[in-house]
Amino acid sequence: TNKYGDLKKIFKEHKGEHPVYEELYGRWQKAGVDYWVNGSKELCDEIVKLLGDNSLRIR
Repeated sequence: TNKYGDLKKIFKEHKGEHPVYEELYGRWQKAGVDYWVNGSKELCDEIVKLLGDNSLRIR
């Protein structure tokens, strides 16, 4: 499966006002507004299911 594509789909399904940051090549970058999320438990559960237990950090 294409995890990046699956993650984009999850973000779009849980669109909201919380910015998303991603670590790429050892640097943290803020994703575009189109990928901001609502921060729901369902969103978090889907991300962990797709990417694993250590894939999500909430601040």
